[in-house]
Parts: sequence; C-alpha cells; structure tokens
Amino acid sequence: MEIYGMTVEYTEEPVAVDTFVPRFGWKLRSSERGQAQAAYSVTVKEASGDICWDSGKKRSSQSVDILYAGSRLKACTRYLWCVTVWDSSGRKWRGSQQCFWTGKLGTEWDGAKWIGNKDDDISVPYLRKTFLIKKEILSARLYISGIGINYAYINGKKVGDAVLDPANTNYEKTILYSVFDVTELVAYGKNAVAVELGRGFYDIYEETPWNWNRASWKDNPKLLLELKVDLVDGISVNIVSDTSWKIWSDGPVTYNSIYFGEHYDARKEQTMLGWTESSFDDSGWTNADELKAPRGILTAQLMPPMRVVRQHVPVSVEKRDGMWFFDFGRQIAGWVSFTVRGLAGTELIFISAEKRTNGTIGLCTWALNDTDGYPCIGRYITKGAEAETFTPKYNYKGFRYIGILGLPAGTVPNINDLIAEEVRSDVKVIGAFNCSNALFNQIHANVVRTIGNNLHGKPTDTPTYEKNGWTGDANVSLDCIFLNYDAQIFMEKYYNDITDSMCADCLLYTSDAADD
Repeated sequence: MEIYGMTVEYTEEPVAVDTFVPRFGWKLRSSERGQAQAAYSVTVKEASGDICWDSGKKRSSQSVDILYAGSRLKACTRYLWCVTVWDSSGRKWRGSQQCFWTGKLGTEWDGAKWIGNKDDDISVPYLRKTFLIKKEILSARLYISGIGINYAYINGKKVGDAVLDPANTNYEKTILYSVFDVTELVAYGKNAVAVELGRGFYDIYEETPWNWNRASWKDNPKLLLELKVDLVDGISVNIVSDTSWKIWSDGPVTYNSIYFGEHYDARKEQTMLGWTESSFDDSGWTNADELKAPRGILTAQLMPPMRVVRQHVPVSVEKRDGMWFFDFGRQIAGWVSFTVRGLAGTELIFISAEKRTNGTIGLCTWALNDTDGYPCIGRYITKGAEAETFTPKYNYKGFRYIGILGLPAGTVPNINDLIAEEVRSDVKVIGAFNCSNALFNQIHANVVRTIGNNLHGKPTDTPTYEKNGWTGDANVSLDCIFLNYDAQIFMEKYYNDITDSMCADCLLYTSDAADD
C-alpha cells in the first residue's frame, strides 16, 4: 500500500498554516484488491528533532481531518511530519516525511507599519527599500499584505507567480497576507525589495451598483511587509515596511480599476528603468507615508492564489470600421498581452466583449455605472521601441473578442501579436467525464470552463460585469465545483467571507464581502 497526497490544511507542504489546530490528511493506493487502512499514527516534530505530537496508533480508517493535538505550535516555524498506516492484517507502511510552515499565528510583524501614499491618487504607487546582508544566508521568507493588489520583487525578480494577490475580503474583518520562500532571491551584499500596489476591491472610487466606492474600509492602497533573513550564524535580519522606504507615484500605470480597466503610458518607463534592482538611484523619490492600519485581522492566505493558468492564441483577426477584431473562439476570463512594433506616442485602446453584434464588438447593455457601453477598457500609450509588449495586471475581464483601436493606417497586426492569458484561482482540476454522447461531453466541458472562469478568490457570478460572490450562484454551483475542482480551502475562504459579512442579528447578505 502506498501513502501519497499528504496534506496539512488540505495543502501539500503549506508555507503559512495560520491555525494552532491544523488538519492532516493523506491518500492510499494499492495494487491489491480490498486493501484498506485499519489504523494510523501521526508524528509531528520541529526541525531540531523535538517531538511536538505523537498520536500513537489509532484504530481508524479515517485519513482526512485528523486534528493536531500536540504542544502549542510556534509562529513562523518549520515542522516535519509523517504518517504510518496499518491494514487489517497488521502490515505497516510509512509515508515520506513532509514539512509545513506556520504563519504569524497572530504574532506581531516586528515593528512593520502600513505604508503607502497618503494623497488620493489613481495611479499605482511604487515602493522600494535597499538593505545589506553581510553574512552567509541560511534562509529568507517574505511576509506581505498589500491591499488591494500587490506585486513584490527582490533584486529585480518577481516574488512568486501569483497575480491579483491577495484575494479580496471584507477588509473590516479579515486582511489576507501571503508568505514566500525567497532564499534564492536574497543575496550577500546590497539587496533591494520593491512592491507596487493596485486598488483592487479595497479602493474602488468609481460608482457601482453595489456601493463599493462607499465601503467603510475604502482607503488608499497600502503595504505591510516583513522580510526575515536567517543567517548561518543563528542571527536574523528583519526588513520591515516603514517610512524609511522610498515611494514614487508617477509611473507608467496611470489608472487602474478592477472593474473599469487599466491605463499604461509606456513613455514613463524611462525614469523607472531598473526600479526593482539594488543599483537603482532612488534619490529623487520621496519617503513613504505611514497610513492608518485597516481594522481586519491579518490571516494567511492558504488557498491557491490567482495565476495565469493557460494561454490562448486567436483563431482569427480582421478589420472592420477602423477596429481590429481578434476572436479567441471561446469565452476566457483574464486579460490579453499585446506586442506592437515601431510606434511612438500612439494610444491604443483595447475593448473586450463576449459577443459580436452585426459584425462589430457587442456593446454592454448592462449599466455598470449608469452608463451603457464598454465596462472594461485598456489604454496603452506606446514608447516607440522596436518591439514592446503590454500585459495588464490590475484587472481581469470576461471575453471572447478583443477589439483594438488606434493602430495607424497601414499597420497590420500579426495574429500572434495578441495572446490571451486565462487567469483564475489555481485550484486543481480533479474531475473528469466522458461518454459516448458528444453533446453530453461538450456540456460538461462548458460547465467546467464556466466554473473556472468564475474562480477569482471567490466563486463569482460573471467575470465580465459584476464579479461579485453572490451566495445564490455559489449555492447552485457547489456540487459542480467540488466534483470538478479541489476547492476545499478555496470554499472555506468564501465561507469566511460570508461569516464576516453577517449582520449583528445574524442575517446574511446575498453577496460575500458586503460592507455593513
């Protein structure tokens, strides 16, 4: 019998377990018929070898939701664990040793402050800090909460592959933070850590039917960060967010909205070339402002983050009425990456649509802010490089068609100049269906795609318009979600959203993250 799929909090080797009573689980497989677990034993120890918990031999077939019952777990600590199982004949099998890290577990962030730009500004704030490491590095871990959206870099390299991180919550109750092992990114000598912040759902100021712009938590984007570097001599160096950080707010992202799109002026890149590197001259930048801390409780984001999970190329491209139309042949939730050549100071407008009407882009007949039209528009001003590529990262949309306005007369785009990137919470696909009826197979494929297009930190109703976590939509989709996706932790986050949005009299809102 083989033990595999060992998990803590339904996650293989998680980096931020933020509970004192984590749940352990594992799977079994065997080439013998009728094999089954009759007993198990779980042991947990610190990296030093000190035993924290030995469950002893438990006569049970249970292999999920095994609750930790050992000594109190320490924050930000690496633990090793293993499971042994017996069958009814007394034969024994031992799984491979696995590890997990605890999160902050409610402890302080070593003096870190929430920082950002105190001025109300629709552009993206860029923050950076340099620091010195004078001894050999053992390990380094980054703890970061940047709301609404953050992208972090160390020495010019992006930290992790998450996008639109962290998932939105009711910020009055819960603030999510992420943890990364950045040992390979931190170096001996001079280093730089840099972060850019988007507005996401935290700072929506455009009018919407759900009053996101009047949410009680609404404030400027802000950053809380702790970079812990452990040295081989046992000493730790902690770099935290504070007003010694440098900030710049006149970068290329001049506007960003989770609903209404992103505007990017590539000409502004020139003054920021290498801004994530340790060698960058930030003497012209100002010091960051300390901002008011949000009221929500900091909690580790354990569910899979949103990522680019797949790329798609167009199936056709044509020009009609001055607009270039790219057809991807299917509905996609995400964004497009576009490459343009030889233009300078040209504004390109990107319009997304789920359908075409009379041969042209189908106008949205649903009013997002009492104005019919395109709900999500990208604008890009070229810098005139031989080849330049624009990939938005502060909003996503649902589309099959992309229309581009602004290409000069005589410019013919290549069909491969536009690549669609499918973005969703990266939960694993675990279900499959196949039968002799092609129609049934296609229906199932459509259902799986539709669900995937609506997994963005919560189960949503549509990636095109509302992007809300309506309880009705989630309720009718639960069976399909769990049969096709490994969504346990994803849905637990959503249940927490609903709990956070509960009224004082215990009545529930019809949507997650509602502001009370």
